[in-house]
Amino acid sequence: MANFINTDCFLGSLFSATTPRKKSEVQIKRDFSCSVDKFHRASQPANSNVIKITFTGAVNAGTYKRFLLSEETNSPGEKSDLNTAIRTISSEIRRSPKILLIGHKQPDGDTIGSMLAIKEAIKFMDATNPKYSIKNRQVDCAVDDIIPTKLNNIIEGMGEEVKYISDNLQALLKTRRVLKEKQVKEPHNKHIQDQLDMIEEEIEKSKKSSKKLLNPDDKYDMVILVDIPCPSRLGKNFKPYLKNARKVVLLDHHPLQTSEWEKTAALTGFDLEKAQKDRTVLVFETAPAEAAVVPLIVDTPQISKCNNLQEPLKLLRNFVTNICMGIFTDTNNFANIKL
Repeated sequence: MANFINTDCFLGSLFSATTPRKKSEVQIKRDFSCSVDKFHRASQPANSNVIKITFTGAVNAGTYKRFLLSEETNSPGEKSDLNTAIRTISSEIRRSPKILLIGHKQPDGDTIGSMLAIKEAIKFMDATNPKYSIKNRQVDCAVDDIIPTKLNNIIEGMGEEVKYISDNLQALLKTRRVLKEKQVKEPHNKHIQDQLDMIEEEIEKSKKSSKKLLNPDDKYDMVILVDIPCPSRLGKNFKPYLKNARKVVLLDHHPLQTSEWEKTAALTGFDLEKAQKDRTVLVFETAPAEAAVVPLIVDTPQISKCNNLQEPLKLLRNFVTNICMGIFTDTNNFANIKL
């Protein structure tokens, strides 16, 4: 007898835990941690490719979307603009054969988790939905910084999914020099040595493999800025990719820094005014994390479309795990949820 993941059920449980509701903080943390625990225990079955998760009292994921778009949270005009942006971005994702997802400098679990969740959802769509599937679609994730070791340890192989811009090797070498200077002053500091070991490993990987480097000559149909609150967190090194893209999306949950983006457009390559005219700016300040916004703009993976196939199931598990990591990170394990 086949067992199944109910993704809607899981996401509903996940989102209801991060939505301001008439529940105590203790209840929210308990409900969510129970859901995550069940998910991770069930997602690594001993002898089954298909798994089952049951979440007691879970709500449909649509409840969260209705909250984000509610008139309690947004004016009618804002609600209309948000819905338009959601439809436009979703449509552009479906029709774009080459997509670049960019996370912010000093990457955390939310920017990385959100990027990877979008990528997994697109791969799932290509594998299961002939209507929107594009053969050999290319989806790259990139950051202009080093991914912290602790994030690599959360999801096995995650570091291999995120690329660096071509001059990242120079950044790694600079970081190594700084750490070695610190080590001279603190020779017995184990934390510095651990960081150096990690940097050395990354340097060797960068030297040996070009797969982790973005091709400087690549041109993308669509570039999505994920969880980047201001120009300084983007940097200037992605400028060629932004300038050459057919569409650029700003996907965020921080207050929009309009004047900052406009002042630095020539430096970063991101034209906020054009993106706003294209209806590709989606900023949900009411969302607890960027990962909570992701399911609104992608075709959320559904178990009913997996047909018991291993690859779609793996994509589905990865999608949910990355959403988990993002919300977990940005809410500080739910300590900063406003109730």
